[in-house]
Amino acid sequence: MKKNKEKIMAYSFMRLTDTNKMLKGFAVREQWTWRLIFVFGLLLRIRVGDILNLRWNNFYDTDGTKKEYIKLKEKKTGRMASIWIPPLIWKELILYFNRTGVDPSAENYSKGIFTANGSDSTRIRVAYRRAFKEIVSSSGIDYPVSIHGTRNILEHYGRDKNMDKKEWEELLGITEEEGIVEEEDLEEEEEVKEDAGSL
Repeated sequence: MKKNKEKIMAYSFMRLTDTNKMLKGFAVREQWTWRLIFVFGLLLRIRVGDILNLRWNNFYDTDGTKKEYIKLKEKKTGRMASIWIPPLIWKELILYFNRTGVDPSAENYSKGIFTANGSDSTRIRVAYRRAFKEIVSSSGIDYPVSIHGTRNILEHYGRDKNMDKKEWEELLGITEEEGIVEEEDLEEEEEVKEDAGSL
């Protein structure tokens, strides 16, 4: 007899600005890997299981040329998908490289993004879910939201891949001056940490 699986609810963000709170929360904690997973879910609109299977060559050719689309076989459905890579993904990847020192070109872009060091995807998923919940709680987001709902936010607001740069930034609740991460906010947070450490 088959056991009935508990239905996983995909609660999406109700306010666009809350996605920016998540981005800032990951950045302040220097959780760049979790932030990248969050951004991939938000902008690529794919499941966490598929995100964890991504390799650098999904984004780059061996000579470093950026691809326009990701080609992948969805883990849950077995369906082949062609996913457009929006401009802010590249901006986020530059931030990720600068903050972590990761250089995918060293291995001709052949390594897994999140499993390059033999990390188990199940453990990564559990750790990400825990970090996600912590950011939601500390950011004052007072309604149910889930990692499964992250990829549904564009549909929730009736957006599509043809949005211009300004619309993509609006999705993340940011201004042109702020960029995808507020460097001044991070510097202020670091100063607070230093002052606290000197007390």
